[in-house]
Order: sequence, then structure tokens, then C-alpha cells
Amino acid sequence: MLLKNTVSFERNSVIDSLTLFIYFLYDSEYYNNVVTVKGGGLRYEYASTELHFHWGNTTYPGSEHSVNQNRHLMEMHLVSLRKGLTVQNAVEDPEGIAVLGFFIDVGYSNNIKLKLTVQIDLLNGVNLSKFYRYNGSLTTPTCDEAVVWTVFQEPISVSKDLVRIKE
Repeated sequence: MLLKNTVSFERNSVIDSLTLFIYFLYDSEYYNNVVTVKGGGLRYEYASTELHFHWGNTTYPGSEHSVNQNRHLMEMHLVSLRKGLTVQNAVEDPEGIAVLGFFIDVGYSNNIKLKLTVQIDLLNGVNLSKFYRYNGSLTTPTCDEAVVWTVFQEPISVSKDLVRIKE
């Protein structure tokens, strides 16, 4: 079962020739611990505003995107606004918002600690140079067509004891 708002990629459509993404964690009064994202073919620099997860169960995996019609257990989104734009301006601009999507699967790794904090360490081991890219919309109302989507090919692997899977 695919959700109405899902996008499916073909594995051979992955982009692997762009520059790596660069993440900065600013620790100053002005930036207030904001993660900034640039590179990877993005034309602008973005300041992250939100981190959220989509999840499901063993019957209906929760990722919003799929590869070759296969969905993952979870998907993490790092939502960022283009620097210099207000939220209102960003939703009116086709490149006003950048969302970085990461698939999450249960494996043997334990990149995520039980005390979940936003750390770049979460992405250790994930190849950030291979990803899918498209211009699309937010997946929640008002569904503004203002998002540059980047979904990374390689999933983050978390240990089974961290995720309680319901049938």
C-alpha cells in the first residue's frame, strides 16, 4: 500500500556526481544553535528549523518515499528554510524550503543513542553523495509547492532494541 503523497524512485536514478553537503552547527547568540545546510547541488544556503520522523510497522512501513516501490520502516526529515526568507516568503518560492530525507532501517548499527539529540554523528556511515532530487511540495496542508527534496539513497541503520516494532 502506497500513501497518496509518496514518491517512488528507481534505484538507477540516484545522483552521485554532485558535491557533498556541508553541515554547520552554529553556536552563537545570533544563530541560536542552528544547523545550516548548503552544497550538494542546492543553489542556496538553508537554516534548519525542524526535524521530524515518519514511521509505520512491519505491515505498512512509514517512509514517505520508496525506491523501486520498496518502502523503509521510517524516514527522517530535516526541514530547512532558505536563509533570508520568512516562512511566508519561503512557501511562495519554489526553492524556499529544502528537506533532506533519510531512510531508517533496523540493522546491527546503533548510530542513534537512546537519548535522541540532534547530532551530525547520526549521519556517520551514510553516503551523503548519493541521493535523489526533485522539486515538490510540503506533505502536510497547505501542501505548498516550495520544496527542494533531497532523499539519500543509503539508509541510517539503528539497532532493534532502539525501535519497538509493532505488527
